[in-house]
Amino acid sequence: MSTLAAKQVDLEEQTSAAEFNRLKEAEREAQAKLAATESAYDRQLFQRQSRCSPTGVTPSRGRSLMLERMRVRRSMAEHQIKQLRLDLSQAEARRMDAPELSSRILDIRHEVDAFDEADELLARD
Repeated sequence: MSTLAAKQVDLEEQTSAAEFNRLKEAEREAQAKLAATESAYDRQLFQRQSRCSPTGVTPSRGRSLMLERMRVRRSMAEHQIKQLRLDLSQAEARRMDAPELSSRILDIRHEVDAFDEADELLARD
C-alpha cells in the first residue's frame, strides 16, 4: 500500500497544474535566452536546453485518466485488505475454544454434595 501511495503522490505531482506551468515557464525562458544570446557556445547550450524541455506540455486527459485509475486501484486494495482483516478476525473467533463449563459445573456439584454429606455426618454425631 505504501508503494502504491508513493507512486500515486509522484504521479499527482507530475500531472499537477503547477508542474505544467513550471515546465512551460522553463521552456519560455530557454527560448528567450536562445533568442537573446550572441555567443555561439551559449546558443548551442540554450538550444540543447530547449530540446530537453518537454514540448507541447499540457495537462492531458490520458494523464488524468491514468491518475484516476491509480486512485481506484488503491481504493480497491484498501477495501480488499479491510475484508481480509475481517475474514481473519472471524476465522480466529471461530477457532477459539469455548471454556468447558460442564466439567467445572460437575466439579462444583461434587463439592456441594460433599459438603452436604459432611454436614449430614456431623449432624448425626
